[in-house]
Amino acid sequence: MLKRFFIVGLVQSVALLFFFSPLCMAQTEPTEILYLLPFNPGQAPEPVTAALFDALVEHLYALGEKRNLQVTIVKEELTDEDAAWFAQREYLIGEVSRYSEEKGCCYTEIKLTGQVQLQLSGGAKQPIIEMSDGHFFNHDMTPAQKALVEICDRLGRRMAEQILVQIDVN
Repeated sequence: MLKRFFIVGLVQSVALLFFFSPLCMAQTEPTEILYLLPFNPGQAPEPVTAALFDALVEHLYALGEKRNLQVTIVKEELTDEDAAWFAQREYLIGEVSRYSEEKGCCYTEIKLTGQVQLQLSGGAKQPIIEMSDGHFFNHDMTPAQKALVEICDRLGRRMAEQILVQIDVN
């Protein structure tokens, strides 16, 4: 008797799973795809550019997931054929436009300016988003790499939020 009850209960549970799974899948499917091209090196060393790019990607993933926006990173160099394909898609380009690191006897100041531009399908371009951030710290107490990660995290979050505002407007 116990075996029969278990099998009947299992069948009902599986049936409910199949019934509700299309609803769950429909809610998680992205409605938009945003392609993110690698940042141009600009004026900064590669580790700085990589840190800002990684922070922006992390925040775009997190914020985009809440809005059913799929962020896809393009890793290859683009060809002329790719340019025609991307002209029909939304994509993001960016760079670190300014970077400075000034050291004194005990303190260091790092300033960073990043810019991104959203390209809409059909070739329309949004205004360039340019944002700056900096950190003044005691380099005996805080490693420069940690300060740089904090700056990039703040800057990446603010840029991601502004990108999503531009997407919402269009």
